[in-house]
Amino acid sequence: MRKTFLAVAFVAGLLTGCGGAEADEAEDMQEVAQPLDARAACLEACSVQAGRCWQNATTPAAQAWCQTITERCPLKCQ
Repeated sequence: MRKTFLAVAFVAGLLTGCGGAEADEAEDMQEVAQPLDARAACLEACSVQAGRCWQNATTPAAQAWCQTITERCPLKCQ
């Protein structure tokens, strides 16, 4: 009974994607990723901040503020 349960759990895990080749591919992609230098990280943060601002800008004033962020934030990334 116990062996049957383990076999069923193993097969269910394989069918739902737990483990297997996909997990190995994810590990390989993590090894390839390179850390960003300070300027690139700053520009990425500016991009994220501006993107969030634009998504939530519902008024002309908010849109003007987002435009300011979009223009000025990258200037800080020296």
